[in-house]
Amino acid sequence: AEERKTEIARNLPPCSSVGNAVANSVPCMASNDPMPPANVDPNRISAVVANTQIGKKKNEDDLELKLYVNEKSYTFYVKPDATGDEAIAEAEKVVGSPLTDEQRKLVRDERQSAYAARFTNNRQSEYEGGYWGEERLTRSMMPQFLRQDELTDWLFTYQMPGAEAYLYSLNKFKAGSSDLWLMAALSKAEKGSTGLARLLEAANNTSRTSPAYITIAYHRARILLLQNKTAHARKLLDDMINLGDDLPISARNSFIDMRLHLAATLEDFLKDSLKKPWGFDFDGDAGSVDDIIARQKAEYNPEYNTDGREAYEREIDENYKDEKLWQDRLMFDTDTIELFNQHLSDASMLEVMRSPALPDYMRKRFAVAIWTRSYLLNDTQTLLKITPELAKYSPEFEPFLAQVTNAKTPASRENALLFFIIKNPLLSPYIEDGMGKTDNEAGDFDSNDWWCEPYDSEYSDKTHSEVPKGPPVRPAFLTAAQSQTAQTERKRLKDIGDAPKFLAARVMDWAKRYPADRRVPEALYIMIQANGWTKYGCGNNEELRDEMAAYLKKHYPNSEWNAKLAADEGER
Repeated sequence: AEERKTEIARNLPPCSSVGNAVANSVPCMASNDPMPPANVDPNRISAVVANTQIGKKKNEDDLELKLYVNEKSYTFYVKPDATGDEAIAEAEKVVGSPLTDEQRKLVRDERQSAYAARFTNNRQSEYEGGYWGEERLTRSMMPQFLRQDELTDWLFTYQMPGAEAYLYSLNKFKAGSSDLWLMAALSKAEKGSTGLARLLEAANNTSRTSPAYITIAYHRARILLLQNKTAHARKLLDDMINLGDDLPISARNSFIDMRLHLAATLEDFLKDSLKKPWGFDFDGDAGSVDDIIARQKAEYNPEYNTDGREAYEREIDENYKDEKLWQDRLMFDTDTIELFNQHLSDASMLEVMRSPALPDYMRKRFAVAIWTRSYLLNDTQTLLKITPELAKYSPEFEPFLAQVTNAKTPASRENALLFFIIKNPLLSPYIEDGMGKTDNEAGDFDSNDWWCEPYDSEYSDKTHSEVPKGPPVRPAFLTAAQSQTAQTERKRLKDIGDAPKFLAARVMDWAKRYPADRRVPEALYIMIQANGWTKYGCGNNEELRDEMAAYLKKHYPNSEWNAKLAADEGER
């Protein structure tokens, strides 16, 4: 028992990571102390031990999973290839009773995380040919036994950068004319590499039935672009993209990426930016949307889903109806969305939104960003232009926009605009990537309600610190002046900062100027929630939250929103 106490103590959270609000009620471990600090009551640790149950580990590589049920902590183990259902069965065996749906989901999530950790935490190889370090592997560093097998030699060489690996691959190709060594040599070639003409001629004559054909074509196009042979490169890229379904989705997207460098007009850029996703990720569960739905439906259990299989499957279909629309749609990747957000001004975004090359299902996303930007930047002219189109693509906004239109005074118009934003966390001045935001309900744990200030820094391996990150390369269809306008607007948006803090200040000013406005208590309540401690992303402004809560209690004690706040506080 004493040994277990020590083990539990060593696994307590660091004291520095425990919030001030609970620092005196949660046992914690000073970050460098091997034993419990003096201010931790040993009886508290005994209580932790008594409420902890640990299963048996059968094999060294078993996954360790944890579950907290009925104020008890359970640790149990499953095989690395165990399914979610097998993990749930093991959990129920350790707990001694069936799990709820929520607990079953927790077990599945825990299994997925533990399985993924095997690849992120144990990457260092222990066998003789393993290598782990910052220095890049070169031919001269390869142990002799790895060079004795042709396939192993190729596998290692293909992953090596630099001139030494290029010359070795070139010589191997010359010796045997192998497509694999041709592919290796081309992947390392630059526009003026020795022997490049022979490689390009061989690449041009590669059979389409060769397993290396697609990769050889990719690097041939890359080199043609480096050599400024744009006409030849464009023809090759068009030929590859026109293979359609004969190309893997990821390969097609790679060729489209390359052709994007040749886009001279907005229409060409939009056409070559749209890609088909190869898969979707739902909280670590990856695959096509149909795959995800099938896995969810396979979890039907009549013991828990008492309304029957048909009702269970109907609910899953309803939950994924928006995601299913995106399964065969084209979309912009994260890099393209970042380029839009950095290089497109309000005027340029409006041009993109109205372009015939933009799919209709993407127009709402641009309308939302343009409208919100115009409001935040006080661009009344653009705001008037975009409002009818925002109502067209988002009919659910019409009642709020009607209040703006019907406002009798500038002040009432401003209040109506602010209330519209407060009530619709879908609004953001930045275009969302992926499937975009679909949830227009504010949630305590939502990380994408409204917007956060963009993070324009990145970690530098050289300085081991955060350094400013410049904007992506300006696309050819934009002039330098247009890009500069966008950068100026972006700086103004960054100065505005995070939505929860910015909007809360606006609401407090509104409450003080127009205390009799019936919308004020609700607006206060929404912003109190948006700045709470549970908020991910850019919330957690607790001093501001407390100030607004005190104001709501003092000035609107009989409001239904004050009653909601009291109920929320009672649950904490």
